[in-house]
Amino acid sequence: VLAGAQNYMRERKDECSFVSLRDVERAMRVMLWFYSNIRHFEPKQEISMQKNIPVSPFMDIDEQIDFLYYFREDYSNNDLIENSLLEENFSSCSSSHETPDPYLRSFIHGIDYISYSLIISLSICYRARLQERDVFDKSMIHLFRYPLTQIDDYTVIHAEVNRRQQVILNEMILRPNIAKNAALRENVFMMFVCIELKIPLFVIGKPGSSKSLAKSIISNSMQGNRCPDGSILQNFKQIQIMSYQCSQLSTADGIIGVFKSCRTLQRKTGSNKFTACVVLDEVGLAEDSPLLPLKVLHPLLEDNDYGSDEIEKVVEQDEIVPKHIPDVMTEEEKSKAESDDMMNRVAFIGISNWSLDPAKMNRGIMVARGDPDIDELVASAKGICESKNTRGAIQRNIEKKIKHLSKAYHRLTSCGFDKTNSGMRQDYYGLRDFYSLIKMLVFLCNRYQTVLNRQILYHAVKRNFGGLSDANPVQIFEEVVRLPKGDKQGPDSSPLGLIRANLTNLSRSFHGETRYLLLLTENYAALDILTDSPHLWPKHQDIQDIRVIFGSSFPSDQHYSAVCRNINRIKVCMESGKTIILLNLENLYESLYDALNQYYMEMNNQRYVDLGLGTHRMKCRVHNNFKLIVVADTETVRERFPTPLINRLEKHFLTMSTVLTEVGVVISKQLVDWANKFSTLDKNRIFGFQTRGNFTVGDCFIGFHDDTPPSIVFHVMKEMYPDDSTPDTEVDTAAVLERCQTLLLRMATTDAVLRVKNSLLSLQSGDIIAEYFKLHLSSLEEYLRHVLSSISNDVTGSHLTLATTHSRLLTDRDVDQLRHRLSTDTETETDRIEITSLSLQQFQTELQYTREIQRFLRGDASIERREGSHKKILLIQCERGADNAKLIACARHKTVDELKDLREEKREFNFEVCLVFLIQLSREVHGSKFVSFCGGAWNTVHIDDIRSLDYTEMPPISELIGKKVHELLEQNEMEREFSTGTVSSKSRLKHCIQPAVSKLEDQYGSGDRIFDRIRDFNLLLTEENYTSNFFSTLCTRLTNLLKEQYESYDGPNNDWLLQTANCGEDIQSSGTFRKAINLRINNTITPLLAELIACLDRNGNLELALYNEEVPECLFNLWQDIFRDERLLVLQYRDIVSPLTLLPRRRVPVLSDGAGGQYFKAHFPFSWMINQSTSQILS
Repeated sequence: VLAGAQNYMRERKDECSFVSLRDVERAMRVMLWFYSNIRHFEPKQEISMQKNIPVSPFMDIDEQIDFLYYFREDYSNNDLIENSLLEENFSSCSSSHETPDPYLRSFIHGIDYISYSLIISLSICYRARLQERDVFDKSMIHLFRYPLTQIDDYTVIHAEVNRRQQVILNEMILRPNIAKNAALRENVFMMFVCIELKIPLFVIGKPGSSKSLAKSIISNSMQGNRCPDGSILQNFKQIQIMSYQCSQLSTADGIIGVFKSCRTLQRKTGSNKFTACVVLDEVGLAEDSPLLPLKVLHPLLEDNDYGSDEIEKVVEQDEIVPKHIPDVMTEEEKSKAESDDMMNRVAFIGISNWSLDPAKMNRGIMVARGDPDIDELVASAKGICESKNTRGAIQRNIEKKIKHLSKAYHRLTSCGFDKTNSGMRQDYYGLRDFYSLIKMLVFLCNRYQTVLNRQILYHAVKRNFGGLSDANPVQIFEEVVRLPKGDKQGPDSSPLGLIRANLTNLSRSFHGETRYLLLLTENYAALDILTDSPHLWPKHQDIQDIRVIFGSSFPSDQHYSAVCRNINRIKVCMESGKTIILLNLENLYESLYDALNQYYMEMNNQRYVDLGLGTHRMKCRVHNNFKLIVVADTETVRERFPTPLINRLEKHFLTMSTVLTEVGVVISKQLVDWANKFSTLDKNRIFGFQTRGNFTVGDCFIGFHDDTPPSIVFHVMKEMYPDDSTPDTEVDTAAVLERCQTLLLRMATTDAVLRVKNSLLSLQSGDIIAEYFKLHLSSLEEYLRHVLSSISNDVTGSHLTLATTHSRLLTDRDVDQLRHRLSTDTETETDRIEITSLSLQQFQTELQYTREIQRFLRGDASIERREGSHKKILLIQCERGADNAKLIACARHKTVDELKDLREEKREFNFEVCLVFLIQLSREVHGSKFVSFCGGAWNTVHIDDIRSLDYTEMPPISELIGKKVHELLEQNEMEREFSTGTVSSKSRLKHCIQPAVSKLEDQYGSGDRIFDRIRDFNLLLTEENYTSNFFSTLCTRLTNLLKEQYESYDGPNNDWLLQTANCGEDIQSSGTFRKAINLRINNTITPLLAELIACLDRNGNLELALYNEEVPECLFNLWQDIFRDERLLVLQYRDIVSPLTLLPRRRVPVLSDGAGGQYFKAHFPFSWMINQSTSQILS
């Protein structure tokens, strides 16, 4: 039979195919143990005879088998004489109350004890790990032949196994309304047997398959002699479970430690009626640990050896012999050694949602629970419905619909939602959601004193099968469970109504107690909704008492100690009854599984639950008013949340768009439409433009995402209409929309604002551009000037800003320059600006960051301060904002917490506070994934380039609108006046000299002339002796060429600034739009400057422009006069463009008039031009 079972398992295609001789040994151990204790597994009314075959647990497997078969009688129809002797022996023993002869053959339902024990053993060691068990049963019954009892019906195996499981489950201590379904029966039975025999057990199953519940039941019920009188559990061992919560932080030492603790406890008792059991909860999570902690399970499960140092070896006569085992052992020594081994061995249970690798699984027995069928769901649901407080009519009404509810759940989990659309895995909904649905239906029907109707079903389904924005479980349930509409008004099923129903429900009954919340959101919007909506909470709940724990994303806070600190904070809230909101704590949630199960241990009307990490666990009292809310981004839930965590919580999808009023939704749609038109180029207007790259809304508004418009509308309406009871008819939608557009415009890039001329909002472009440049976003300096003028003189008026930028972050030198520029505007010497610059990457822990913030706000002397300063600016800079989004969110939250603490202290300050987060983002082709809009106290802006603009090189972008490039070079004297000051063209021309010279090609001469030209041209632009004349003439010449170039391109789309804004790839390569503009101007001037230099340096003519002893002053003046006279030196744009492209040439030749191809160096200014003019006159 065992050989057949082994062969059957090897033919499987999954993890069940991995079997070895370990399975054979375990099967024999289970069979012999069950044979010895079979009387305890049979109800009294079914026992025809009780006997105990004296099988010693210290016998070898072969000895036990020989013993059983030695005392086992054969039977056949021909053995009438022997059978009659056995019957006579039994009757005589019965009358004399003596122990029957062990030769006597015993039966249960027509199956002899040995065959029966073998069936149970097969079910435990092989059958339990299979999904298709009927096929296994059919294969096994053919192997039951003489001398075993022949079994003709394969269903007998299933029936008898269930009967034995039910016997054990009936002896367990169960809370009311615990459904005794197949999963619970099997899990309890398997744990019971494996703990007794100290055989490692792996319980594998999806969330909701009663794994943790079975562990709790076993722990509470198997108390040996302390069990109630008459319980068969008194005949078995007392157990003590030591749990270890596995996670990604698990270590090998931690797992070894719990085994050592169990072993020590077991040896201290010194009783064979006590067993310590190691339970690894969610052992599969430890597989993701980089420390590979599960590697220690191999020796631990094999022989409970937890280190090679435990095996002491000595060398005797060149042979390695274990020191503590002699070569020859007496029977007494052998029995003692086996007894010691059993005392050292502890029981083991591993609980997981998925299978581990075969090397570990083969060292124990595995029980795998698949998805329950509809009949199992119905049975479980009926067990949940049973209640003494449930009225008969209501209970009967719900029970009639249970089968339909089960079918709807089965349909939902099979193909209820499209994974490609929702992005969620198929096991997003689980059995816990279904069981909670049944409990809630019972509770709501009793509460409203009505039969099950459509309103109650809708509310319960939305509560227990929510969290997905694009799935509709309600439709599936309504299609399968057809219900009438109720006469009474049902519970509030709006998004906020569902959450309010959870938070305000304080019922502690089995059916009425609600699960804890998981709010799926975007950009942590749910946190703002919870803290800004007092009507969501019970009347006794003060929002100020709500505790928010935002998990740290600093590098050194991802370790064990930081997790323990957060667990302790949660423990305090549990005991005090405060509501706690958890965010960004993915490495901690596994420690809360017992608490999230809400399966409490009650003592003196107090509820307790295990809380901890790894082996560090403690009983924590749970206050009746305690509520726990987990807030997480949808993407984080999809990618990082384990399935057991998701299934334990009541899930809701909560974003700003789900909580807006009807008028808010309308305004939000209008804002989305405005943003789309803002970013969409009008094809009729961009005809003829050199556009490169398609622009999305995310390219135009940095940090834009789907929930940005609703978030802006939500906060604007809170700002303009603080009273939530304001009717929609009194809302000024135009004013709200205008304010929302302004806030969104703060997030816009400068190039996007200029592109609006060619967008679908071209008719409004003038107003939009004018409004944008009133926002003071040309540089960080301009923005801070505006901010400092608006902050009130106390900490409550502190200004919080999150500014994104595409430029490099500020260096210490930049910060000093910024401080100097801002301080020059103060009225007195003592009224100066103090600026502190920090980098988020410089902090390793949240504590370090918090202390630095406290020092800044509280004026600690460790931060450099200027005496008498009244304005304090803190710049918190962060590189690669898209990669550090969680770190930024964590830092923002801690900053707000510190400001909140200061307000609560009501301290007065003699300075104004401005905190600015500078987030550097790289330009991406399709926008950034970084979400910028924060709302609340935070102002979100985008500054193209945070460095102060050097007005001596380029005027503000606002003053470039409508200007031509040649107008930037037009000179009245030496420079051009702008509103911000004087802009010198000289510095720009200096930047263009080198690229212009690099375009030149000398027909004769060496390459050294390149360096001479750069030197000579720089001297002409810097030396005072000839700067005024030469520079003025040069600007005039370039201006004329640029005018001619502009006129040659003249048309409706000849706007160089708009063309720059339309070239997305050029802006991306430049980094910032300001740099792209600067590069565009230089690239326009450089080729024309190259043509001028080539003309001026013909025959080395440029050297004659320098005033020195070798060049007479008259020749120098003549050079300047000819260069100035456009009639003598004619240079027109049409003469220097390529005849093919009609564009300036890429390479410009420098001509030489030497005869015979020789290099000729002129000694007279513009000699070639004079020669040509003379020849024309003579001809």
